[in-house]
Amino acid sequence: MVGIGASAGGLAAFEAFFSGIPGGSLPGMAFVLVRHLAPDHESLLTELVGRYTDLEVLEVVDGVRVRPDCAYVIPPGQDLVYREGRLRLQDPPEARGHRLPVGVFFRSLAEERKDRAICVVPSGTGSDGTQGVKAVKAAGGW
Repeated sequence: MVGIGASAGGLAAFEAFFSGIPGGSLPGMAFVLVRHLAPDHESLLTELVGRYTDLEVLEVVDGVRVRPDCAYVIPPGQDLVYREGRLRLQDPPEARGHRLPVGVFFRSLAEERKDRAICVVPSGTGSDGTQGVKAVKAAGGW
């Protein structure tokens, strides 16, 4: 499973990442996109990423079982964790302000997937994702 974390302006990074996967070539991995968005911001990321990949691109609904060759997009205003093969949505501790949704998801990947977790941070500022990347590395992932 590949977790990809980006800032609100990360659309170009997602486009570049998914455009690099050869068309007609499904990688056999699941991709989870975690992006900083305000809770009241409507996200078009699912539709936009779908333009650049042959993968099925879905907005996460709570409890969805993760399948290979799919890309899952976090909805605005939610935190996301991976538990027992499913993506679980959570209300963030703070609705606004300093949130770290990328780190929250990456740490859950480290706990559940260990050496079968990959984390990518193609864009962003600040420290969101840093501790999660360290946790994945410590668990044997990439």
